Amino acid sequence: PMARIVSCLLLLLLSVPSYSQEMVKVNIIELYDKVPAPPADVKSAFARAECKDENTTLNCTTEKFYQPTQMKIDGITEQLSNAAKALQQPTADAMKKVDSEEVKRKLASMSKTEQVKYAMELNKQMGLTKALIPEPAGVRDAIEEFSKLNEELASDMQNIGEIIKKKGALREQCEQRHTEINEWHEAEAKKIPFVDGGGETGSFPDPKLSYALRVKAIDKHIAAENEYLKALPVQWSELIKSAKARHTPFQQKLAATHYGEDAKNVETKRTLVTGQGLLLNPATELMTVSKHATDHAVHWWVEKLAVEAQKPK
Repeated sequence: PMARIVSCLLLLLLSVPSYSQEMVKVNIIELYDKVPAPPADVKSAFARAECKDENTTLNCTTEKFYQPTQMKIDGITEQLSNAAKALQQPTADAMKKVDSEEVKRKLASMSKTEQVKYAMELNKQMGLTKALIPEPAGVRDAIEEFSKLNEELASDMQNIGEIIKKKGALREQCEQRHTEINEWHEAEAKKIPFVDGGGETGSFPDPKLSYALRVKAIDKHIAAENEYLKALPVQWSELIKSAKARHTPFQQKLAATHYGEDAKNVETKRTLVTGQGLLLNPATELMTVSKHATDHAVHWWVEKLAVEAQKPK
C-alpha cells in the first residue's frame, strides 16, 4: 500500500500544471471597515434594493449594492487559492527534469519496493526532499502568531453553539416580535364584522376595516424591524472591534515578512497563506450580517407596498 500511495502521489504531482508563486500582498484587515454597515431603518434598506414588477409582484434584490465589496472578497480569495496551488507544485525547473510519460511506463514495470525506491530517487532529483532551512526571526514570529490565531479559532469551535446563539439573539427577538404581531393580527381579524355582499357573493369581513387592520399590522412589523436596526450598530461595532483585536497581530507579523516572501521554505509559505485565508473570515461574516439585515428590512417594505396597493375603493 505504501508503494502504491507513493506512486499515485507522484503521478498526481506530475500531472498538475505549474503556477506562479506570487505571494498575496494585501492588508485584509482594512477590508473590515469597507463592508457596508447595516441600514439605519427599513426605508433606507429599500433604497439599496433593485426591484422588478413581475406579474404584479415586486421582486427585489440587494446583490448589486453589495457586489463591489463581494468582488473584493472573492478577488482576494482567488488570489490566495492560486498562491496555495502554486506552493503545492514543484518548481518549473524541477518539472523539466522529468518526462511524466516515461515515469508512468517505468512505474508500471516495477515491483512495489522498486517503485518506492524510484519515487524517492525522483523526488531527490527534482529537489523535493531538501532539508528545511532555518527561517528568519520575523518569519518565525509570524508562524507563532498564526498558531495562536488558529488555537483561538479552534477554541471557538468548542463553544460554537453558544457563540451562534449570542450573535443571533437580537435577530431572534425581532422574529419573536413579528410572530406576536401576526398572532395579534389574526385575533383582531376575527373581530371584524361581516357585511352582506348580496346575491351569490354572500357575506365577508368588512373590506375597509380589514384593510385598516392590515395597515396597522404592517406598521407594527416595520416598527419591530426598525427597532432591530436601531439596536444592531452596537453588535456591528463589537464585531469589527473584536475581529480587529484578534486578527491584527498576525496581519502585522505577516506584513513584516513581506507577506511570506521572506520565508525560506515552501512549507512555511504554505502555512502563512493558510493563515492569511483566516483573515478573510470576519469580512465574510460582516457581509452576511449586513446583507441579511438589509434583505429582512426590504421584505417588510415590499409587504407595505403590497398592502397599500390593495386599498379598497
